[in-house]
Amino acid sequence: MTSTQGFEDFVRSYQNMVYSTAVRILGNETDAQDIAQEVFLPAY
Repeated sequence: MTSTQGFEDFVRSYQNMVYSTAVRILGNETDAQDIAQEVFLPAY
């Protein structure tokens, strides 16, 4: 990503999908929140 706004748009586009997928896989909302954050770090 080259801009903060671009990254913000990217996260907003995919955050719900990433989180809901993590909840289904892990079965735990707290862990899913942590994983969702970890997913976006390399993209930043």
